Amino acid sequence: AHPGGSLDLAHLRLDGWAGFTPCAAQPPPNNGCPGRECNWTCPVVARVTTTHFLLTGTVLRVNLELRSGGGSLGVELRHASNDSVVAGYSLPTDNDRLAADGTDVRVAWGAKTEMPASLVGTEVLFVFELSGAAVLYSYSVGCTFSSNATSG
Repeated sequence: AHPGGSLDLAHLRLDGWAGFTPCAAQPPPNNGCPGRECNWTCPVVARVTTTHFLLTGTVLRVNLELRSGGGSLGVELRHASNDSVVAGYSLPTDNDRLAADGTDVRVAWGAKTEMPASLVGTEVLFVFELSGAAVLYSYSVGCTFSSNATSG
């Protein structure tokens, strides 16, 4: 009933309210477009470190968006007690750089798709290394479920 008015629908990705990206650290030289349609390649690498938390599972999954400029994500696992890297879970040598866009992307460190079960119940932290136009929205830690698990 309002002249010139409209009703629109917007779709947000799961947990897509806010995210970390190195692209925002330096705007493109021309029109300031670090959005999805921007063709500017972000030359920046950024590291985001979580606070210490109690590890409750062995599988790390991320909500990662790769904008048109490309990019990747690497993850390092550290002991919270002394801030040392967990052997075999470092950046950049052990981590497979993620270059997959999705809301439930599983993180791997070489052939290891899970974190050590011996760390469950201890305090750890993650170091996320973002490059290019990658956007990290969220992460989650969970368990792997066996195909022969029973319900009860």
